[in-house]
Amino acid sequence: MVVFLTGCGNAEDRENEVLYRQIGLNFMHDHAYPEALNAFDKALALSNGRIGNIEKDICYYKIDIFTALGRIDDAKELASSLITYDKKDGKALLLMGNLKILTGEEDYADYYDDAVKLSGDSADIYATIYQNLMRSGHENEASKYLDKALSVKGDEDDPSYIRSMAKVYYISGEYEAAMEYYGKLSEPEPDDRADMAECRFWMGDYEMALSLYEAAETSGYLPDDSFILGELVCAEYTGDFESAGRLMDSYIANHPSDEAALREKTFLDTRLKEAEYIEELEREKRRALEEAGENSDAASDTAEET
Repeated sequence: MVVFLTGCGNAEDRENEVLYRQIGLNFMHDHAYPEALNAFDKALALSNGRIGNIEKDICYYKIDIFTALGRIDDAKELASSLITYDKKDGKALLLMGNLKILTGEEDYADYYDDAVKLSGDSADIYATIYQNLMRSGHENEASKYLDKALSVKGDEDDPSYIRSMAKVYYISGEYEAAMEYYGKLSEPEPDDRADMAECRFWMGDYEMALSLYEAAETSGYLPDDSFILGELVCAEYTGDFESAGRLMDSYIANHPSDEAALREKTFLDTRLKEAEYIEELEREKRRALEEAGENSDAASDTAEET
């Protein structure tokens, strides 16, 4: 059982807590989940019982990891502890709703309803619930949340509203409409860039998608499997087999038994060797042309001297 207390800590503990949190995020980025959990636990141990935004954020990440590892009971226990500590923790209520769906418990809707009440008329939370319900096969119920998300009105100049509506259209598969909203953001966040990359991917604009995937990572986005595979496909389509091979190595490191991925790696290795061979031939051709040009100039000089 997770117990939360209140307290305060010194500046050094706070600094180390933030450091361990970042270490945990780095391990999550590499799908090293046990190491990430260890780092997050060290971060929480330095909080000295204080529960603020950073501590809650770490707990949300732990719930995500527990879920990825199939440790649903641990995830539910932690989510329950967060809700017990703060019954107005909308994020924890949303996560609990997701977990209830995974375990086939019908009261998931109660947690979603409470999360919605706390968030107000938010397109963002409607879209998130829609996505979770679609993934779990609750299409009819999901469509109701999508309708609610699309009906939300707001300030078209407000970055928060713009971001929410862009997310709604992206999740619903209306990629051009999503890109129109994302285009209004003067300073896209890492998550925005990742979604923009996915939009361009599904629109078939692989070159632009690849650029956006790279921009998302550079700005701090932590890629998941879907992101990596999307970037990999774009790299293949644009002929960047070196990057595609690197991305495939990253994916296989976390999924060593994925036979389809292993077959694709063999293909990429072959294409990379072919590309290297072609480049070598082109270099030889350029050298031959340069030498021919030099010999021609030398012959011309000799003829003039005679």
